[in-house]
Amino acid sequence: MPFLHVFFLHSFVILDEFVNPYFFQNWSFVAQVVPVIATWFYVNRMSRPLRVFAFYLVVSLISTVLNSQLSLHKIHNLWASNSFMPVQFGLLAYFFSFYVGHPIQRAIRLSIPVFILLWSINFLFLESIFAYSMYAKPIEYLLLAALSAAALLTNYRRNLLSPLSDPLFWIGSGALLYFSSTAILFAMSSILLSISQQTLRVVFSIQGIISILINVSYAMGILCLRHQSTYSGQPM
Repeated sequence: MPFLHVFFLHSFVILDEFVNPYFFQNWSFVAQVVPVIATWFYVNRMSRPLRVFAFYLVVSLISTVLNSQLSLHKIHNLWASNSFMPVQFGLLAYFFSFYVGHPIQRAIRLSIPVFILLWSINFLFLESIFAYSMYAKPIEYLLLAALSAAALLTNYRRNLLSPLSDPLFWIGSGALLYFSSTAILFAMSSILLSISQQTLRVVFSIQGIISILINVSYAMGILCLRHQSTYSGQPM
């Protein structure tokens, strides 16, 4: 389809003129600090699952700082990003498992050691831990998107809170947006890159914008605790 190829090429060229990927990447790091600061003020009001999520936010920020420092010193950092996958999946899967029914909860928690085992096999025999992951990362993101959607749906059916005052609504919605959209962008990256190098810059910019939005959403979830002595949801 030559027309579509030319259309997408010119579209990304125009976007590239107005979008600086490093601008959004830098601000996405600043945005990542915001929910971590919020947890500091409201940690005493958090239920057990929210404390798990707060721990994830801190570990995620540490991982981002590590990756940034390695990159600034021109040191290969993909090993750090790939090593964070089982930590991220384990903490978020455990967090979302609190908000689903018992049979599904058990399956989710059993999936954590299974994922770690498959992640280990993948990087021992299929992929290099020092290269972009073409299998493990997209699968992880799709699984986390599915888990966040399941938790949102289950919690919506049994929670009497207004969605806008429910921490899980903001956290789950942010996670669903980030992991589903990033999985799609990652799957399309090779196609977009084949169009032109500029498309890669636009993809990085889109990822930066999404990262800002989801961290704002995470912060909003934590800030819902302002009007609650403890979280009034019903995690399992």
